[in-house]
Amino acid sequence: MMGYPSETPETIEKFKERLNQLPADNLRISFITPYPGTSTYDVARRTNTLTTIDWNQFNSDIPIIKNKMSSADLVRAREEVFRAYYFGQVYKTRIAHRIKDFPELEPAFREFSEYLTGVFGQVIL
Repeated sequence: MMGYPSETPETIEKFKERLNQLPADNLRISFITPYPGTSTYDVARRTNTLTTIDWNQFNSDIPIIKNKMSSADLVRAREEVFRAYYFGQVYKTRIAHRIKDFPELEPAFREFSEYLTGVFGQVIL
């Protein structure tokens, strides 16, 4: 998760570095979303850190908690985390080993690579 009130470019950089230690083939990064009925929501309301009460934005893909960084900066930072992860050598090596061990997975990884190429304009495999 990203978008905590205390998050900074430095903590995001550390987060990005730690991701390479995970043996994950796919990555999902959500922004912290304080849903009603949760203690996170109660704290956000009490501290006046919600940026909106538009329920359509409570979807974990939009930063809605006030942060030292702007919402646009957080979205760009999340994109950079994705780029660093998927286009980094650690991921490429992991996927090459997966394909070597399980050749039947190659079409799925190629399709995923094509999807990411469309999103990020870079090629993984």
